[in-house]
Amino acid sequence: MKLYSAFFYPRAKQYLLLTGSIALLAASTSTAATTVTLVATIKEQPVLAPASWTVFSIKDKEQKSPIATLPRHSGTVNLPNGFYCAKVQMQHKSGEAEFWVESGVDKVVSIPLD
Repeated sequence: MKLYSAFFYPRAKQYLLLTGSIALLAASTSTAATTVTLVATIKEQPVLAPASWTVFSIKDKEQKSPIATLPRHSGTVNLPNGFYCAKVQMQHKSGEAEFWVESGVDKVVSIPLD
């Protein structure tokens, strides 16, 4: 009689299957989105004025296809793992930042406009 048992690790989406004396491990990359908070600032304080955000994947060299857009001074977007560029524009001021999104690690991207 063989004993079978399986363990599921939801955070990493890994499965461990034990059959007798053989252990198999199969892992897949996590596709869960991570919450990214975007904040435009002046003098290290959030800008409470109309602004617009555009987020691009770094793979999109010409920045033709935004991943996300936000029509306000701050907000959140859910992004899968990857490297991104965020641009914010408010009246005649603008700024941008590149950032890495890692699964399960919420991130705050703050861009100063002063």
